[in-house]
Amino acid sequence: MRPKQMSEARMREIIRDQFTTSMNEFMADMNSRAGGP
Repeated sequence: MRPKQMSEARMREIIRDQFTTSMNEFMADMNSRAGGP
C-alpha cells in the first residue's frame, strides 16, 4: 500500500472516530436535558 493511501485511510478513521465521539456526547447531553426537571 502506498503511503498516500495509508494516510487517507487513517484520516477517514480519525474523522469517523471523532464524529462518533461528538455524536455520543450530543446524545448524552440531550438525554440528560430530557430527563431533567
